[in-house]
Amino acid sequence: MRQFQRIQRLERQEAELLNAVAELEAEKSRLEGELSSPEIYSVGEKAKAVKQRLDECAAAIARKSGEWEAIVEELGIAKSAP
Repeated sequence: MRQFQRIQRLERQEAELLNAVAELEAEKSRLEGELSSPEIYSVGEKAKAVKQRLDECAAAIARKSGEWEAIVEELGIAKSAP
């Protein structure tokens, strides 16, 4: 029973990470769209803030993807254990 609970916990964590990555990717895409608009560059501070947030999103995606990979590996081990 304990193994079953571990697998459930890992599956829940995997789903949460996938949702977080999807949300971050959507925000990243939105920010890239903002940066592609010439109007944003008329206010230098706005472009700088959007670029900074875009960089933060990219870093967060990389972190969350690494966490997801670790969870998937652990989940695979847990599911193959007797």
